[in-house]
Amino acid sequence: MMLITVFVTALLATMLLIPPLIRLAVKINAMDDPGQRKLHESPVPLLGGVAIVLAFVVASVLLVSTEPLMRAFLAGILIIALIGLADDLWHFRPLFKFTGEIIASLVFLVFSTTALHSLGDLLGGGVVTTGRYALAVSVFCMIGVMNAMNMADGLDGLAGGISLIACVFLAWFSLLSGQTFLTSLLVALAGCLVGFLYYNRYPAKVFMGDTGSLVLGYVLSIICILMVENRTVRVSVAPVSMAIIMGLPIVDTILVMTNRIVHGRSPFAADNTHLHHRLMALGLSHRDTVYVMYVLMFSCGLLAVVLRGLMEWVQFYIGVGYATLIFGTVYVLQYRGYRIGQKV
Repeated sequence: MMLITVFVTALLATMLLIPPLIRLAVKINAMDDPGQRKLHESPVPLLGGVAIVLAFVVASVLLVSTEPLMRAFLAGILIIALIGLADDLWHFRPLFKFTGEIIASLVFLVFSTTALHSLGDLLGGGVVTTGRYALAVSVFCMIGVMNAMNMADGLDGLAGGISLIACVFLAWFSLLSGQTFLTSLLVALAGCLVGFLYYNRYPAKVFMGDTGSLVLGYVLSIICILMVENRTVRVSVAPVSMAIIMGLPIVDTILVMTNRIVHGRSPFAADNTHLHHRLMALGLSHRDTVYVMYVLMFSCGLLAVVLRGLMEWVQFYIGVGYATLIFGTVYVLQYRGYRIGQKV
């Protein structure tokens, strides 16, 4: 009953907040204008992420305790949300956003005394521990997920939809391991995303902006870390399971940023080389591309569930192989000039 209350509260709060935020965005010109790389033809309000943040915090307060973990969690949300909002309004350089991601990550990790101490047995040679570098590795992982979700926000409904799918599978793992606190947070976030997607589905009436995408990455990364680091649960959760669930946007970001560096550009320079751009280049429509991304994200979550009982290094290699299959297939089809409806 508590989970239903949290979900409905988050859902309704988001849906009630978005209309006035749309009007406010128009009034203060917090709009995403059409451009060369953008697919929308008229300005779209950018304050949808503010609704997600406010609704999530309100819903979370229903289950909040005064323990340092939750206070640190909410403090980090406030920091990263303000950084995202400032970037949405004034369009700072990437370094500003990157610095904010580091600060928000450190605030949570330091004040909650949480860190990723083990990466599991990824290669079959034994458990990889982070030792004295635990804090740095944790910050790196959090920044990676935040940037992955930020870069995934390229099509109507995309970032919100794949985050919702991630919530579903992460909630399954949290229930399996008996971590009901994390389940409650995921249910709250899912409610916010369902409410947001009502307005953000193609053609979008509002965008989440950096405010929303950065907070999504922040929350999801923390939940993944907390889930694998909890040693008191009845069923342990392997880090590789979390990596597989979040694998699609993470691998896409790694490949895109690597490609930019190889070609002498900034890893944060905007281009059209993300997986969703490549799918559209194959002839898929805007809406169909988003649906394909949903299916791929769901398949990653399902793979994590199916592989859960296997040795971690086996899961890792299968996950790498599946990612190679997805991205390799799309890259080869695009290289050969394939278009939907045409023969290769």
